[in-house]
Amino acid sequence: VVTRTWTATDACENQTVHTQIITVQDTIAPAFVEELPADVTVECNAVPTAATLTATDNCGDATVTFAEAIQQGDCPNAYVVTRTWTATDACENQTVHTQIITVQDTIAPAFVEELPADVTVECNAVPTAATLTATDNCGDATVTFAEAIQQGDCPNAYVVTRTWTATDACENQTVHTQIITVQDTIAPAFVEELPADITVECNAVPTAATLTATDNCGDATVVLTVETQNVICEGSYTLLRTWVATDDCGNTTSHSQTITVQDTIAPSFVEELPTDITVECGEIPDAATLTAVDSCGSAEVTLTVSEEQGECAGESIITRTWVATDSCGNNISHNQIIIVQDTTGPVSSEFEESISVNCDAIPEVPELTFTDTCSTVGEPIFTEETVNETPTSYTIVRTWEVEDSCGNPSTFIQTIIVSIENSLTRIDAESCIGDITTINLDELLPIGTTGGVWVDESTSGALNENIFNPSEVPSIGNYILQYVITEGDCPRVYEVTMNVNDDCLVFPCDAIEINNAFTPNGDALNQYFSIKNIENTECYISNTVEIYNRWGVLVYEVENYNNNDRRFEGISEGRATLNKNAELPTGTYFYIINYTTPEGNVVNKSGYLYLTR
Repeated sequence: VVTRTWTATDACENQTVHTQIITVQDTIAPAFVEELPADVTVECNAVPTAATLTATDNCGDATVTFAEAIQQGDCPNAYVVTRTWTATDACENQTVHTQIITVQDTIAPAFVEELPADVTVECNAVPTAATLTATDNCGDATVTFAEAIQQGDCPNAYVVTRTWTATDACENQTVHTQIITVQDTIAPAFVEELPADITVECNAVPTAATLTATDNCGDATVVLTVETQNVICEGSYTLLRTWVATDDCGNTTSHSQTITVQDTIAPSFVEELPTDITVECGEIPDAATLTAVDSCGSAEVTLTVSEEQGECAGESIITRTWVATDSCGNNISHNQIIIVQDTTGPVSSEFEESISVNCDAIPEVPELTFTDTCSTVGEPIFTEETVNETPTSYTIVRTWEVEDSCGNPSTFIQTIIVSIENSLTRIDAESCIGDITTINLDELLPIGTTGGVWVDESTSGALNENIFNPSEVPSIGNYILQYVITEGDCPRVYEVTMNVNDDCLVFPCDAIEINNAFTPNGDALNQYFSIKNIENTECYISNTVEIYNRWGVLVYEVENYNNNDRRFEGISEGRATLNKNAELPTGTYFYIINYTTPEGNVVNKSGYLYLTR
C-alpha cells in the first residue's frame, strides 16, 4: 500500500493536507524466457542435459528452480525422468514447466575383440578359448562362455562348440559361436632308443626292452609280440620281436628287432669233479652221479668205465669217463683214474681185544675166522704168553698172525688182565735172637696148604727150606718170609712178618753221659742240655734236674728229664729276679742231677754247665 500525502502550509503554518492511498498488487506470474523443453522418448545413452531456464516478471525479478524425479522401469537403463522448472516472482506468483523424458535401452552390447573363426585342428592343437569382452551403449556388459563337446569316433576326434554371450543390464544380448572340428591323424612315437638287430649266444639273449610311446593327443599303449623262427636245436634259432605302439584313435607305429641266437658253448658239470685217487681194493668209491647244466637248455651225462687188471687179485687201474652233451651237440668230458691197490691185511671175526677177569674165570681161546676183502687168507699162527706177573695179577697175551695172497700181514692180539683176589695172606710171628730153638714155618700156614716154596724176602740168612733159625739173623727187627704157590691160574703168597727181638736177653744199663756245654742259638745244633740215656726209665726209674746261675739262683727245675719235651734250652723258669721264659745270658751255670736205679738207690751228679749263644 502506498500512502501519498501532500501538505500546503502558509506563512502562518496553516496547512491543508491531501492523502492519496494507492493499493499496489502483483497478480501476474513471471514468464520463462527460453523455449521450454518438450516431452521426449530417448535411448539410455541419449538422455538430454537439463535445460537452464530463466524468467522475467512484470514487476521485477523472477527466480527459476529446477527439480528432477526418476521413476525406475523394468531394468536399470529403462526409466522415466520428470524435470520441473518453477519461475517465482517476489510475490510468489509462479509459472511451472514440466518435461517428461521416457528413457529406454534397446541396443545390444558389442564385442570388443576379434571374434574366433570356425577351424579344423589336430587333437594336440586345440586353441585355447579366447577371452572376449563387450561394451554397451548404456553401461557395462558381461560376457559368459559355454563350451559343448560332441564326441566323434575315437577319444581324440570330436567337435567343440564354443559360445560367448554378451549381455547388458537390460538383458539385451549379442551371441558369437565358434565351431572347432578336432581330429587325430598323427601316430604315436617311441620314447626309448629302439633295439637293433643282433647275434648272441643262447645264454646271452637280452631281455626284451620295455618300450613306451608318447602321443600328441594322449596316451599310447605298446604291445610286444615275440615269434621264434628257424629253430635248429634248443639253443639255435631266430627271435623276431615286434613292438606296436597304438594311440586312442588307432594310429600305430611299429618296430621290429631280429635276434639271431646261436649255441657254441659246451655244458659244464654241476658237482665237484672226482679226482684221480689211489684206494684200497675194498674201498673203491661208487661212481659219482654227475649232472651238467647248459647255458641254453638241458644236458645229458653218460658214464663209461674201463678196468686194467694188476699183478695180483686186488690190484687194478679203473678209468671212469663222464661226457656231458647239450641238445646242440656241444660236449665236455672228465676222466677219473682210480689206482686200486691191496696193502691191507686180512680182518678177523669179532672178539674181545682186552679183558679183565679174576684168575678163576679166564676165558677159552676164541675160534677166530679170518677174511680178506680182495684175496684169500693163509693159515693163522697162534701164540700165547704170560707177562707182567705180580703177586696180585698177571697178563695173558694171545696173538694170531695171518697173511693174504698179496702178502699183506695182519696181527690180532687179545690181552687178558688177570686179577688174583686175596693172593696175599699176612701172618705175624715173633722170636728171640738169643733163642737156639728153630721155628717150622709150615706150622704157621693154614692147615692143608701145600705146593709152595719158602722165599727169604729180607735175605735174613736164617731160612733153610721151611725152618727159620732166629739166632742166625744179623740183628733184631722184622724179617719177611714168603710161602709162594705158583701152580694153577690163581697163585697165592703167604707172607710171614717175623719179629726177631731180644726179649729173652738181659742187657746192662748204659751209663749216664752229661754234655756240659750247649749253644741255644737257633742253628738246630746242640740246642739243649743233653743228658744221654736218662730217658731209659727201665734203668733210671725217676730223676730230677736243677740248674743254678753263678749267684746261686735256681733258674731251671724239672722232674723226669728226657731230652725231649722235658729239657733245658737256656730259658728261665722264673726265679727271684729272673723273668719267666726269658733267655738266659751266656755264662757258666751249675747243675745237680738226682736219679733212682732199679734197685732203689738215689745217685747224685753235679757240675758246671757252659751256655754260649
